[in-house]
Amino acid sequence: ATLDAMWLGGMHDHIGGGFQRYSTDAEWLLPHFEKMLYDNAQLIRSYTDGYQITGNERFREAVADIYGWVRREMTSPEGAFYSALDSGEVGQEGEAYVWRMERLTEVLNDEDAALFAMVYGFKPEGNFQEEATGERSGKNIPHLQQPIESLRHPAGAEKPDPALRLADIRSRLLAERRTWPQPRRDDKILTSWNGLLIGSLAYAGRVLDEPDYVQAAGTAADDILNRLVRDDRLLRTCRNGSARLPGYLDDYVFLTQGLLELYLATEDSRWLDQARRFATILVRDFEDKQNGGFFYTSADHEELMFRSRNFGGGGNMPNSNGIASQVLLRLANLTDNPAWRVSAVRTLESLSGLMATQPHSSEHLLIAASQYLAESDDRSVDDGLTRRVAPLAFYIRGPASGVQPGERVTIEIEIDIDEGWHLYAENPQAEFLIPSTVTVTAGEPLTVGSIEAPESQSKTDPILNKTVNTYSGRIRFV
Repeated sequence: ATLDAMWLGGMHDHIGGGFQRYSTDAEWLLPHFEKMLYDNAQLIRSYTDGYQITGNERFREAVADIYGWVRREMTSPEGAFYSALDSGEVGQEGEAYVWRMERLTEVLNDEDAALFAMVYGFKPEGNFQEEATGERSGKNIPHLQQPIESLRHPAGAEKPDPALRLADIRSRLLAERRTWPQPRRDDKILTSWNGLLIGSLAYAGRVLDEPDYVQAAGTAADDILNRLVRDDRLLRTCRNGSARLPGYLDDYVFLTQGLLELYLATEDSRWLDQARRFATILVRDFEDKQNGGFFYTSADHEELMFRSRNFGGGGNMPNSNGIASQVLLRLANLTDNPAWRVSAVRTLESLSGLMATQPHSSEHLLIAASQYLAESDDRSVDDGLTRRVAPLAFYIRGPASGVQPGERVTIEIEIDIDEGWHLYAENPQAEFLIPSTVTVTAGEPLTVGSIEAPESQSKTDPILNKTVNTYSGRIRFV
């Protein structure tokens, strides 16, 4: 119902394609006319999902509608995507989108003008009231009261199908509208917003079997990797050929998600390889090693009194920690690397209170939690078990299949120790230090064999003021 209401309403640019930021009235007729790349990127995915669930062709058409606008008005010559279109000049908001009846009849013949006005709710006095004065100004915003496909000509009528006829009318109105003064365009290239659209286009292209979408996503990704990567690190923004500012958390996670969607759509391993490189930086430079989750800034940014984890996501943007968790869970499955999953689970555990108390701002964390729980239910024996008890994360891998009588099997226990922490190993010179060991309790008819401990490291204990044997980082008992 919500997807339909947006598609029919005034926040959808019925003539030029794409969606404006939000509606300002209860009827969803009068929008704030600014168009944002990140809104339309997320709507592509939403309408693609809507089509998968319902088979409603309107939703598939909505994806094509947004894609057409992006290609025409928001794509740079190099392939990446611009940020936004303004709502119009100060004091003239929306002038590039509204129509008077007399202008309609100047462009169309009387019959076509009458059809368009009837279908899209145009009135001589205007179909909306000015926000400031509450008066009608003679201007109209295209707005559907019912889906176009519900319109039918009487049987035997010679005129073309209304949908085809209206499509032709809209193309003529768009050609006229493009001769008017146009809204200013914010032509910054933002890594994070591009990542959202790259991922949505690749996803929609794969699901809807539209290779043009995937190709556009790949071209944009190549452009971002060419212009906004320096010394293997992401930059945040580019304009007029000048890229600057170290990338933030949302730059890394949104682009990495986009690269993974490109890999799934194309099976081209270079997208997966690049996603792994950025995910490595993500965990190394953004993860909160003490508490779990990810900071919004990395060590490359200016030193702050407090490093935020940006719980809310900001405005209409996805929660960066939620997308990071989804990305790492997917990478763990694609690469068979349990370390990605450990970081994702640590994030979800650390933000579980936020999900419980503020679900309205935690949608993508909840999606990641659902993804993880579904994987846990389906996980086979050989995929092991993951547990976290701060500051430790455990990954236990057992035999791939049932154990036969007399068979020798190996169990691996991998432990990730948070940065800044250590465990004690054997210290004969300091017997009061209890070493970390693994104990396996087995019932009949199993017998526990030997346990191989990891290699320890020598370090100075600042409290004891002596050199002791410790474990840190990632260790493995076998």
